[in-house]
Amino acid sequence: MGQCPLQCSCLVVHNADCTKSSLSEIPQSGFNQHLTNLNASFNKITHLSHDSLRNIQELTHLNLSYNIISSINLQAFMTLKHLK
Repeated sequence: MGQCPLQCSCLVVHNADCTKSSLSEIPQSGFNQHLTNLNASFNKITHLSHDSLRNIQELTHLNLSYNIISSINLQAFMTLKHLK
């Protein structure tokens, strides 16, 4: 099992499942630095700031569906060079 925030499950290397965790924001620490897949669907995330994703720069897949996101900073995805 890899590094993982308390609210999430990381049973597969490079994957984090944070679904239905009542998250109001993406955890800023605890993820494996080589995380490639993050599922944070079905939470209470309201915004993405310029540094919401700064510590997980290797992401290729990000699922934020079924949240209540009302604002996204223009630089929120700037460091995600591999996102598909």
